[in-house]
Amino acid sequence: ATGIVGFAIAFVFIVACSFAISFWPFSWIYFISAIGGAVSLSNTMNLCSLSAPKTIQGKAMGLSQSMMSLGWFIVPIFGAVLG
Repeated sequence: ATGIVGFAIAFVFIVACSFAISFWPFSWIYFISAIGGAVSLSNTMNLCSLSAPKTIQGKAMGLSQSMMSLGWFIVPIFGAVLG
């Protein structure tokens, strides 16, 4: 449940960032969303290890981390192209 709450906090405050009218409100809102993101991200590996069979836990965790890294690489490129 902690991961879902963290994700919800991150999502709500990232959306709220789009309504910030200056740098300092944006910074504080983004800071709060980063806390939610940290909570949900730290639980991702835990959920992977709990849901995968013991024989493939390492592969599942490695694949999950690889997909997250790929997303962190590709999403900013899309943002630059679309923005």
